[in-house]
Amino acid sequence: MEVLEDLRLGYGIKQHGFRQRIVFGRDLICVHWAEGAVGIVRNLTKNMFAVFRFKPLSLLGACVGLMLFGLLPIVGLLGSWMMCGASPLALGSAVELYRYLERKMTGIPVAYVLVFPLAVCFILYGLLRSMLVTLARGGVVWRGTFYPLPELRKHAGPLR
Repeated sequence: MEVLEDLRLGYGIKQHGFRQRIVFGRDLICVHWAEGAVGIVRNLTKNMFAVFRFKPLSLLGACVGLMLFGLLPIVGLLGSWMMCGASPLALGSAVELYRYLERKMTGIPVAYVLVFPLAVCFILYGLLRSMLVTLARGGVVWRGTFYPLPELRKHAGPLR
């Protein structure tokens, strides 16, 4: 009854004193997981609300945080935030983060920072869609099986 079985497995490993590592293996394996951004959002519909342990207020709080840190600096460039320097500072930080990740881990060009606000909008849409679909269905459909929301909430253990 755990939708996020991979995260729960990782949590269990940590709880038993074992260590985990993240390894970047660019070009070592390729898995076709989804077709485009809309496909990714659809694939994550069962997972995104589960990350918040099926608590609407927690998910909505994350949405507010994403808007504040992911979209407000862009909006601020057009308004009074520009005067205090917060928007340029936030955007400069994002550019430096992309530069570091390109060099050290991902190889994704720094120019992708320009589509960051669009990515934030997709994430917000995915989060809200996941919550609304799960609440409307009264549960999650996973691999052809329906899991009722009360049961999922009852069995949802901690993730950290």
